[in-house]
Amino acid sequence: MAKRLWNTGNRVKISTYTKHKQENISLNKVIFALGVTSPFLNLPPLDFGTGNEH
Repeated sequence: MAKRLWNTGNRVKISTYTKHKQENISLNKVIFALGVTSPFLNLPPLDFGTGNEH
């Protein structure tokens, strides 16, 4: 009984981990797309440096 519960807990842990990984990947894709398109849209760059680069 305890082993079954432990296996279920591990499965839940793994599924939530992969879900978070997928969310992170999609978020990274969005950030990458913003970084790529920002020069074309005349937006300020995503890294907030000194602001004196231009």
